[in-house]
Amino acid sequence: MANEREQANLRATGEALEASHKYARETTEMLRGKMEEVDRLRMYKQVDDRERTGTVKVKGLVGEGRNRLVRTLGST
Repeated sequence: MANEREQANLRATGEALEASHKYARETTEMLRGKMEEVDRLRMYKQVDDRERTGTVKVKGLVGEGRNRLVRTLGST
């Protein structure tokens, strides 16, 4: 009788351990997916930042050229 109880307890503990391992695997896989998503979003942001920086530089250069032209035409 005590032996049967111990076997049932051992079986229940094994099942709980197996369920815990399954949950850990699923959580790890979900975390891996989220990390890949974060990496992808970081790449997009870097590209956006580079494009934005390039646009600001181009606008600055265009603005400088326009100001020079206005000053040149205004002084004649």
